[in-house]
Amino acid sequence: MKNKCLESDILRFLILLGSATIASSLLFITAGNSSNCAIFYMLAIFLISRYTTGYIWGILGSVIGVIAVNYFFTYPYMEIDFLRDGYPITFSGMLTVSLITTTTATHLNTQKQDALNREQMLEKINHFNNHLLSAKNKEEMLNLSISFLSELNHADVLFVPNEYQNDSFSNDTDNHFSEVYTDVNDPVIKEYIKTTLDKNELMTLEREEIYYTFLPISSSVHKWGTLVLYSKQPQTNQMELNRLMIPQLSLSLEHYSLIEHHQTLLMDSEKEKMRSNLLRAISHDLRTPLTGIIGSSSTYLEAKEYLDETNKDKLIHGILEDANWLLNMVENLLTITKISQETALVKKVPEPIEEVVSEALMRFQKRYPKSKVIVKIPDEFLMVPMDATLIEQVIINLLENAVKHSNTIKPTEFTVETKQSEVSFSIKDYGQGIPENRLASIFDGSPISTNDKNDRKKGMGIGLTICKTIILAHQGRILASNHPTGTIFSFYLPIEGGDSYENK
Repeated sequence: MKNKCLESDILRFLILLGSATIASSLLFITAGNSSNCAIFYMLAIFLISRYTTGYIWGILGSVIGVIAVNYFFTYPYMEIDFLRDGYPITFSGMLTVSLITTTTATHLNTQKQDALNREQMLEKINHFNNHLLSAKNKEEMLNLSISFLSELNHADVLFVPNEYQNDSFSNDTDNHFSEVYTDVNDPVIKEYIKTTLDKNELMTLEREEIYYTFLPISSSVHKWGTLVLYSKQPQTNQMELNRLMIPQLSLSLEHYSLIEHHQTLLMDSEKEKMRSNLLRAISHDLRTPLTGIIGSSSTYLEAKEYLDETNKDKLIHGILEDANWLLNMVENLLTITKISQETALVKKVPEPIEEVVSEALMRFQKRYPKSKVIVKIPDEFLMVPMDATLIEQVIINLLENAVKHSNTIKPTEFTVETKQSEVSFSIKDYGQGIPENRLASIFDGSPISTNDKNDRKKGMGIGLTICKTIILAHQGRILASNHPTGTIFSFYLPIEGGDSYENK
């Protein structure tokens, strides 16, 4: 690259000086006037300074131009004589003007090149920032930075996290960047890790004809680690750009960390809210059947001598119904216990939809033999990753909810459909619907108030809360809405290989 640049400068220098000499000769031969010959050389010197690199060519052109004017176009011709009367002042002035012109033009050229370099640098920084903004996680940010620095500096790049200290040079370190860096076996990098990593200092080292540049990544809160550039050529040309990139990477990592922390706080807050609502729903839903059991059993014990067999059977039937209700509550609570782990995820295996729906309907019909359900399932054989037992419980809970709270004798519709990368399950009733102000919080565990004093099991908070917990654990989503003549509860499960969803 340097040789090509030198050859180009020499060629331009010779062409411009030669052109000035030819033009001056033609003017001298045709007009016999040599007073304007110096103008051609000054113009050539300006162009030389403009289109060559450095000051040397302009200065050399100025000296040669003065000598050429004196030798070719000043009497005595073909002789160099600066000592004739008035000549020293004339040629000194010409040389001074030429040098000033050269210096000015070269300085402007240098400023232009610096401006172009800064523009290119800002363009690269902007390009880098745009890619950082589109990164989805910290690993992607670091991989992007490594690729960018490697291409920019023509060097190999390695990321060394701050956890890599002393002799812990393996990938087993528990940190956010395990997919980014590899084993650190280079003795120079090991030396840096042991002695300098915690100091967060930018360093450049040369060892055995290998040039190392250490670029620490840190913010006011975190010290992420260090990007190490190493190659057989020094990375001096791009150091300013490297220095500008690192703060951008640090800010992006810090911004993503703040987002993660905020999301964690929101999740903790949501879990605490759901826990409170769940406790409130449990106390509401358990109090009603327990009160019924206590009241019926007390009545039976205190007044059994005055009751006929029909009334006794009615009391015992009420106790049995309330006991079954409590048993269902316990099953729901056991489900909550099963999936309320730190990860809030369940083990999913592909299950045939038809069998899962059939089993759920069989269990539901045993509890509610008089209820009518119209089922619509796709003809295709469909396998969906799930915990079959939990999904069956969701279906049963939603069907029970439709039967108990719709206050209608019309059949309930249960529809299964495939929609791109997910499967939808919809339970549609033709009842009284849900108040619009309750739809947004229907799954938070709060019971729905009712004016039906005879229906003492209207608390459906815990069942819907459990449905939401199960669906979220399957990385799906669940929602409720009203239609003109009732309510629709729908939940969606991702098909294997499909996208995961979060409840919003």
